[in-house]
Amino acid sequence: MSISLKEKLAELIFEYDELRFHICPKIEDMYLLSFGFLECEAYNLDIELEMIKRYIELFNQGEDLSEIDEKLDIEFEESVGMLEKYMGELDLAIERKDIHFELSKDDLDSLNSLYLDLIYKLHPSFNPVQSIYEKDLFEEIVDAFENYDLTSMRSLAILIPEGKTIFEDDDVFIKSISQINQEIYNIKNSYPYNKKKILDDDALFKDYKTQLLDVVANDYLLIEEYGKKRILQILSMKDRIAVFAIMNVVDRHLQKRYIRTTGASIKRRGTHDLMNCIRTDLQKDPEGTLYAYKFDIRRFYDNARQDFVIWCFRRVFKDKRLLVLLERFVKLLPEGISFGLRSSQGAGNLLLSVFLDHYLKDKYGVRYYYRYCDDGLVLGKTKAELWKIRDVIHGQMEKIDLEIKPNERVFPVEEGIDFLGYVIRPDYVRLRKRIKQKFARKMHEVKSRKRRRELIASFYGMTKHADCNKLFKKLTGKEMRSFKDLNVAYKPEDGKKRFPGVVVSIRELVNLPIVVKDFETGIKTEQGEDRCIVAIEVNGEAKKFFTNSEEMKNILAQVKEMPDGFPFETTIETETFGKGRTKYVFT
Repeated sequence: MSISLKEKLAELIFEYDELRFHICPKIEDMYLLSFGFLECEAYNLDIELEMIKRYIELFNQGEDLSEIDEKLDIEFEESVGMLEKYMGELDLAIERKDIHFELSKDDLDSLNSLYLDLIYKLHPSFNPVQSIYEKDLFEEIVDAFENYDLTSMRSLAILIPEGKTIFEDDDVFIKSISQINQEIYNIKNSYPYNKKKILDDDALFKDYKTQLLDVVANDYLLIEEYGKKRILQILSMKDRIAVFAIMNVVDRHLQKRYIRTTGASIKRRGTHDLMNCIRTDLQKDPEGTLYAYKFDIRRFYDNARQDFVIWCFRRVFKDKRLLVLLERFVKLLPEGISFGLRSSQGAGNLLLSVFLDHYLKDKYGVRYYYRYCDDGLVLGKTKAELWKIRDVIHGQMEKIDLEIKPNERVFPVEEGIDFLGYVIRPDYVRLRKRIKQKFARKMHEVKSRKRRRELIASFYGMTKHADCNKLFKKLTGKEMRSFKDLNVAYKPEDGKKRFPGVVVSIRELVNLPIVVKDFETGIKTEQGEDRCIVAIEVNGEAKKFFTNSEEMKNILAQVKEMPDGFPFETTIETETFGKGRTKYVFT
């Protein structure tokens, strides 16, 4: 009984080590060399697609464009890291391609037979009490087996102490057999062994390779968001960098041509800026903004005519080389302009700027008009006025083969304007219902603390621009507080205050009205050890200057003792004393 258990255990140990050191590495290398390149490309496309979808989500939520890229880098850091790791494994497989560990059949049989014999003599399962020497010796034997080093293994076998007795305990053997069987099962049901079936079956091999080729062959993908189907352009990193660099220059020229109340994909604007414009107009002119007309262009990016977009670019730019590049960007898809391409943002804005924004503003003098991408809003005094503007908008869109969705409506502002992810009223703003529901659902589904913190931070970025303190507390369990509310500040080790703004010469401030905000003494500079720095404001801009004037330092010290001494308004003037010497004084 005990002999069969020992043999069974030894055979299982050998099988386990053969799987780990010989079989699985071969399978992995064969799989990587067969599919690795295609899988890396497919996985890269998958990451890009998810990033684009997340970009759309953040874009629709009103996130600042300057912050979206940084958020995406953080959120997809793990995915990108996994891709890089996989690419590293592929590189190693390529390096190992020309390295052959294989022995002849006789030598391989000798290696396996000798290793099985040494398992009896030195493996911990048969020898639970080992010296440090024996442990190190067996590790070297395992290394020799892993590397097909028959010569080293034969040499190491000679070093085994004579008279080694094999441990005898059936209960222990049974337990060890159960454990190692489980480990073998785990190996055979995980990567890379689970890929053996694909490698051994010609039909499966061919089918899988075809699937991967189909994925990486496409340069655009179709996704669905909120029931909308969108075509997304997939470009290589090199091409995306080129598009980004060119559009950085192009957008600076285009931005000058946009009306003030359009905010999509424009630096220093966005949903919150546009919402503030709407709220300001509602509060300043309640009589002139009693009603609203809201509209949405049907499948704007898919239906935008490429020839009209190119015509708009030619109106702005005359450089032939640049126009060739812009035309290529526009014509990457068979028709329409791709939502996932940086150039499409500027192209879409320019098209609607020419054919809609300036037409309404310049020809019809529409005072309260706002556009965010393909969504538009007009405010007016009466319904009749807005219906007339509605007809004008329809006419303009027909000129460029676009149409307005049938869900357009004219309604009283007091109902609330569902626009930019918020429901806007003159006296308060709420978050759109769909956004609240989606956040609540995600918080329920997500268990990762890190991901939950990211979700809460993103949700705070939206709710802080609305009247949503109670909602934020209800859905997150946290009080909505800004950094200002925390009442913390940087405390330098030297205990000295740090003031914002550029350092200016006191000479530049003579006879200028300034606001003195604060001061700090004992500052070391090139001019001396005990200098005084004064924080000021000039025309609303923070600045600071150094002084060694005992008179100024004395006055500042007195003001400091006053309960409401700072800030105070003053003017710096010059006075002459002594032998034509000049001093600077507060007046």
